[in-house]
Amino acid sequence: MTIFTTPEKTKELAKSLRRQGYSYAEIQERLSVPKSTLGNWLKSFQLTPPQQERVARRRREGARAGAWKKIENTIKSIREIRESSVHDIKQISTRELWLMGIILYGRERLRRERESDLRKGVSFTSSDDFQIKLFLRWLLEIGKLSKDDILFDIFLKEEHRNNKHNILLHWSRITKSPASDLNRIYFFKQTSHRYKQKRQSSPSSPFGLLRIRVRASSLLARQIAGWMRGISSII
Repeated sequence: MTIFTTPEKTKELAKSLRRQGYSYAEIQERLSVPKSTLGNWLKSFQLTPPQQERVARRRREGARAGAWKKIENTIKSIREIRESSVHDIKQISTRELWLMGIILYGRERLRRERESDLRKGVSFTSSDDFQIKLFLRWLLEIGKLSKDDILFDIFLKEEHRNNKHNILLHWSRITKSPASDLNRIYFFKQTSHRYKQKRQSSPSSPFGLLRIRVRASSLLARQIAGWMRGISSII
């Protein structure tokens, strides 16, 4: 807001605002005084220690407000980008799903590929709901498997034993399978070697780790390994 008054009164008002802790920029904005003029008026103006503290406090408050405003703008920008990006994904073709499943499986298993692992068949372990749902869809639509071909194992910390019922409900919902198909549950101490091995490829989760196993799938495992090599050869 611009205040219209005489130059002398404007000068006194500038000093008064300065005593209240206003910065040069704030005073300039309120009085519409050129920066050079404001500097001449206030260059010999001495603040008392309490006035100096008031100016410093307002500067800190202004910096905090500016920082929060920047954070809010960043969060808003991230939200807008995320929401608009959702619409970039339309339908997923069969070929796209095929490639997605190969990469997902390869990231979790084939980076440490051994012939003995291939003989054991296809298995996939994760605590991530999205990864579990994606790999199950891949097995059913790309692998042309039936649900009878798929087995589940749950790995939990010992401390989660009392929450077993809720954990079964969670994985039943994610896999769209009855809880009776999820009754193979293994409890580990958090410090045990076997639990650490299971944790290497998955983040911490209150629902533990779910392993998907495919019956009699050593041939499928070898086929996936071949697909992975094919992808690697053209990258």
